[in-house]
Amino acid sequence: MDLAQHEKRKRDGKPAPRPTTPVNFCAIANEVATMTDMAVDKMNKPLLRPSVRLVNSLAGVQVPLMPGDPQKCTQLVYNLVTNACKFTDRGTVTIGARFEKEQGVLEVDVIDTGKG
Repeated sequence: MDLAQHEKRKRDGKPAPRPTTPVNFCAIANEVATMTDMAVDKMNKPLLRPSVRLVNSLAGVQVPLMPGDPQKCTQLVYNLVTNACKFTDRGTVTIGARFEKEQGVLEVDVIDTGKG
């Protein structure tokens, strides 16, 4: 959301609109994995080192569609994955998710074997 819009709503005491577009996180994970495989750093070297394996544990898994902004969700997951790739010299970067039915929440994970 645009920061200026957020500040205006806050001043006016109006809540931010809730997103209603269905978001498919399995499709987002596939798209992010593909984009990351093709990504290069500032020196035009592949972002994903040969000693690092990107694992999409959502491939073939069914998770419910969740309301949100597909573009912002894709950008968020992509930022987390590329950041993990930058700091992982060897091992894996894994994209995962689980649906907490009682809370109605989808938790998305990016787990790496890198530093930190």
